Order: sequence, then C-alpha cells, then structure tokens
Amino acid sequence: MIRHSFVLENASGEVIHGDLWHRQDVRNAPVVLIMHGFKAFKDWGFFPDICARLTESGYVAINFNFSRNG
Repeated sequence: MIRHSFVLENASGEVIHGDLWHRQDVRNAPVVLIMHGFKAFKDWGFFPDICARLTESGYVAINFNFSRNG
C-alpha cells in the first residue's frame, strides 16, 4: 500500500493537507473520498483504517483536512 501526502493551496493562501492511498498495482480503480465531520481531522480515529481497508480492496482512497482543520 502506498500513501502519498499532498498539499493544495487556494488563491488566499489557505492550504488543504491530504493523503492519496493506493496499491502498487493500481489501474483504473474507483476512487473514494473520505471526508471528516465537525471537530475531526484526516488522521483521527478510524479514518486511516478505512483508507487502508479500501486500498486493500482495490480502491483508491483520498482523505484530507478541510481548510482550518487538522
């Protein structure tokens, strides 16, 4: 399993930190976005486990922190 971290910056300079999860042999896999709720962040609780399990099942998973979170 591969986990790539990324940072996106908007025009105002605010950033979003995220992770892209996939298997080494991934080809044309469906993508699942994992979005946290209020008062949470991408590495909290079960979110990394969900991403890992989805990846093991052949999906690409993306999780991220909304701006001003995480």
